[in-house]
Amino acid sequence: MYRKFVLLLVSALLFAGALSFAVFAKDVVAYLGFNGNNANDGLSDTTPKKSFDAEGTGVVGIIPNGGTVVACQKAYFGGNYTLNLGGPVTITGNYDGKDYKNPEPAENPAAGVFKMASGATLTLLSDLVLDDIIVFQENAQNTISVGAGVTFMVTDSCVLMTKPGNDYHFKVVLEAGATAILSEAAQETFEIVNIGGTGASAGTE
Repeated sequence: MYRKFVLLLVSALLFAGALSFAVFAKDVVAYLGFNGNNANDGLSDTTPKKSFDAEGTGVVGIIPNGGTVVACQKAYFGGNYTLNLGGPVTITGNYDGKDYKNPEPAENPAAGVFKMASGATLTLLSDLVLDDIIVFQENAQNTISVGAGVTFMVTDSCVLMTKPGNDYHFKVVLEAGATAILSEAAQETFEIVNIGGTGASAGTE
C-alpha cells in the first residue's frame, strides 16, 4: 500500500464510519462479466453476473450496502447509470490472487476492464474506487459525475487505455462538495471539470 495514498485516504475519506486501509470492501464480493448471466449467483469467476444492475438481478443485488466488484471479464455500463448504494464500492480486475487484466485486443480489451457505452454518464451518489483495473475509453467520450459528499478514486495500479485513434479519455465532473483522489496518470489523462469539488493526488512518493 502506498504511504501517500493512505495518508490521503485518512484525510479525505470516511467510509461509512470505518476506513479500510486495504481499499477493498472485502466483506461482500460480487463477480461481474460481460459474458456472464444475471441468473448466476455472482459469487465466483465461473458464475459471474452480467450487469451491474438489471432491475435488481445484477451485482447490486449482492452489494446493496457496498462491497467489491471483481471484473473477471468486462465491467460494462450499457447506458447512463446512477450508483447510489448504502456504502462504498471498489471495482477491480485483480482479486484473491487472480489478475484478470488482459489489454488485448487494443480495440476492446478482453478482461479486467471497466468500460461504458458510447457517450454514457455514470453519476456517483456513492463512493467509488477503481483499483487495479483497465479503464477503457471506447467511442464517444464517457463522463463520471461525482455528487456532493461523494469520493471517486482511481489508484496508481489502474491501466488507462483508449481505443486506438482516440485523443481523449474519460471526463470527470466534480460537483460542489465532491472529492476526486486520482493517480498522476489519471490527472494527466482525464478531462477534469471542477464545479467546486476537491482534487487530490493518489500518486506514489
